[in-house]
Amino acid sequence: YSGNTQQKLEVDFQQNYTVIADIIDKMEFINDGTDVVAALNYVTSLFRRSSRPANKKRVLIFSDGNSQGITENAIERAVQNAQQADIEIYVLAAGTQVNEPNLRLLVSQRAQDDVAYRERHLFRVPDYQSLLKGVFYQTVSRRLAIA
Repeated sequence: YSGNTQQKLEVDFQQNYTVIADIIDKMEFINDGTDVVAALNYVTSLFRRSSRPANKKRVLIFSDGNSQGITENAIERAVQNAQQADIEIYVLAAGTQVNEPNLRLLVSQRAQDDVAYRERHLFRVPDYQSLLKGVFYQTVSRRLAIA
């Protein structure tokens, strides 16, 4: 999570799934303002410090694309930073009040006009309750695992 005053790593996904499944179930939603750029910069820094160079690096950002004080240039810089660290960005957008341009920027690492790439990296649900449906969860998990 990333808010006005904090970035919070909920789960270190470098561990085995059976170890982290319980942690994921116990996550608490922080209902605070979001700062997607700070969150992406935080995870990029974390991966640069702690991951093995040969390992694939992926981040799944839960966002509606709305972020406090965000600019297009700030998103582009954060995405480029992540790309330079070989991090593949996926976004899960929940809700109907989303900021489409910002979501597109987050998942446009390769090229702004690569619609197929964007669609493989952007997941949408109408609300947070939809995340609890097994089929959707399996779809997201599978797509991230085989990337």
